[in-house]
Amino acid sequence: MSNYQKVFRAIALYDLMYDKESKEAIINKDEEGLKKILYNLGLDIYEHYELEECTHRPLLKKDNLGWYGARYIGSERMDKAYLESGYASFEAKICATEDFGLKSELEKMSRQGSSEKAFVNESSAKKAIAKEQREIIE
Repeated sequence: MSNYQKVFRAIALYDLMYDKESKEAIINKDEEGLKKILYNLGLDIYEHYELEECTHRPLLKKDNLGWYGARYIGSERMDKAYLESGYASFEAKICATEDFGLKSELEKMSRQGSSEKAFVNESSAKKAIAKEQREIIE
């Protein structure tokens, strides 16, 4: 879906090793199985992605300290099924929005910390923006 801007997506091997299916795919060097897992986790496997080694903070690491290890990096999926799944990031939802006015308002709201709650879908986002604008006027 090259019409959209890209949203960065990173998936740590540290986190993948907590899932039985992912761990088996990694240990058995099952590339197709791993691709399916990465796709289900929101990585766009049809765009360029790679394995990088760096210091990062895996999601499942309890102490939240930096950890040096491998992670997959690439673009987040932007297909309709993923965007509506409930797993897409807020940034991906904004990026995929074709209404430039709505996109602009959501980006402004995100700096205020109120937009993530508003953006369930485009319709609810437009209602939230209208409500916020009415409150400013009153």
